[in-house]
Amino acid sequence: MITSSLCFSDLYREIDLAVFNSPEKEQGTGPGDTEMWLEEYGALLSDFDKSLKKLAPSLEVQSVEVARNDEAVFFCANQSLIGYLWLIESLIKKHFPTVQKISFSLDYDPETSDKWVNADIEITGDVSRVIEWEDAFITEWVSEVPYPERDKIRLSCDIM
Repeated sequence: MITSSLCFSDLYREIDLAVFNSPEKEQGTGPGDTEMWLEEYGALLSDFDKSLKKLAPSLEVQSVEVARNDEAVFFCANQSLIGYLWLIESLIKKHFPTVQKISFSLDYDPETSDKWVNADIEITGDVSRVIEWEDAFITEWVSEVPYPERDKIRLSCDIM
């Protein structure tokens, strides 16, 4: 059984530092470099997933369609938030058992020019259950991700 003693945000932060604070990152990254960074980052996460499954073989991995907009990924990379992007995806799968799709996109407020990544999820279920799932999600998200980072990745639910 995986307990809350595992601090996933620390793990994701370490992966973030390993991939996105390399000497190549110092030279600057543009939207065209996103695939290269995702491949490197994805390899680290794949190794992490394998290790996690060895620790918790009964852990079920939910098959969910995930769409990541390049602008959203690039924003997260430049803001050192990429680990939190993966964390929110994992928390969504954990707390919303009927999630069918997760879409990440970059949004902004034209009046303030604030930017954030929107994690839009499509789920099925009655509203009262979804509210319970969302409350549990928010509790864990707030405990794992410090402010202001958690304000730069936001959740929205579409109940189908």
